[in-house]
Amino acid sequence: MQVAKAGRMVNIVMKDGSTRPLIITNVFPNAQDHTHPMVNGHLLLDGPNDRENNPLGAPLEAGEESPMTYWATSVSRDDKKTVGTWHWPERS
Repeated sequence: MQVAKAGRMVNIVMKDGSTRPLIITNVFPNAQDHTHPMVNGHLLLDGPNDRENNPLGAPLEAGEESPMTYWATSVSRDDKKTVGTWHWPERS
């Protein structure tokens, strides 16, 4: 069983259904289900390609530079891969 903890990498589901990596910085138990903790972390974005695709942040204004990371807070786990949630990366 995988355990969410600081330093682990998980995937976030973007608006278009694609995924981006999130490096966990803090884990706190979900009050309803301790096996699916909520996490905080740094979401690694694909620069301008994710300008409108970040499900956790506000869209950027015209001319505003696209960030390379986004501070994601209180992100819930969902193995059904709902937009804006995290899940473990697929193992190959």
